[in-house]
Amino acid sequence: MNVDKYVQKKIVKYIEKDHYGKLKRFLKEEEIKVDEIITKRGEKMLHLAAKEGASDCLEYLLDKGANAKLVDKKGNLPLHRALEYVIDEYSRDNERDLVNSLLTYSSGLMNVRNTKGFTPKELILNLEKVKSKKIGNSVQNCTSFANFEKQKERTEDDEWRDKLAEECDYEYETNLGKFEDAQNYVGESAETYDDWADRIYKAFASSRKRKYPQTEEKPKKLKSLKPDIDLEQAAKNYQLLKDNKVKLKQKRMCDKLFNSDEIITENDIPFENFEATKILDILLGDVAGGNAEDVKKTIREAIRRWHPDKFKQKLGERICEKDSELVMEKVKHISQALTN
Repeated sequence: MNVDKYVQKKIVKYIEKDHYGKLKRFLKEEEIKVDEIITKRGEKMLHLAAKEGASDCLEYLLDKGANAKLVDKKGNLPLHRALEYVIDEYSRDNERDLVNSLLTYSSGLMNVRNTKGFTPKELILNLEKVKSKKIGNSVQNCTSFANFEKQKERTEDDEWRDKLAEECDYEYETNLGKFEDAQNYVGESAETYDDWADRIYKAFASSRKRKYPQTEEKPKKLKSLKPDIDLEQAAKNYQLLKDNKVKLKQKRMCDKLFNSDEIITENDIPFENFEATKILDILLGDVAGGNAEDVKKTIREAIRRWHPDKFKQKLGERICEKDSELVMEKVKHISQALTN
């Protein structure tokens, strides 16, 4: 183990509670690398985050360059740990934030086998079974699975035969008393109800074949259980998810800044080190795809709101005195980015 017990205890605590902000500060203060071994089992921080379902810590560690291809003493990749957690605690969010994130960094590792004898590919197949089972539970509330399969196997011909049998039974019950004497009559062309039903059905089936000629069915291909994973698309989805989280965080900071009565410090000013295009993209939000007048109106409001004089006039009383210069410097940067 490369770190002392105090450091280990702190890191494990922050990851278990998914406090990525505290983890980030602690690693920076103690100058600890993200791939240090944290436990006696040879687990790195990425293994712990995957095992505990700590999605925010996992995302932070991946962003800081944590190696997703390292194994612990039991041969587990972080992907093994994430899949085991999601199988036990399945939700779409867990699958997206833990499994999909790690798949992007685990190319070529689908057949790595741990000491339990499982590969990521086999665990993914187990995960698919868990998903299918959850979906299947809603069907079982209405009808049993066995009856559902049996019903599915019935052909159209079987349904027509049942309908004809019902009609025969009805005809028999209705007319039996009316033609009692006729039951003793046996002629050359006497037919039982079964013969009668079969003859009518054959005539009906023959007319249907002429009207709807059957085409030769091609043998169906067996559906592969192998999950169709597009790593390139998974990487794009992960990047899109990251961008959306950044946008949401900056919007919340803006709302807190302009719509609360709290003291403003330098850390409360959004868009730190953002380019002008990204700032504008976040500020425009939903109106970005609207008509030109709405977009122009939103831009004008943003320029007026972030103008240093207007900002200080409206929010000056709330600015922390010791951070005043730093706050106004950041506001000036945002204003210049918008106007330039």
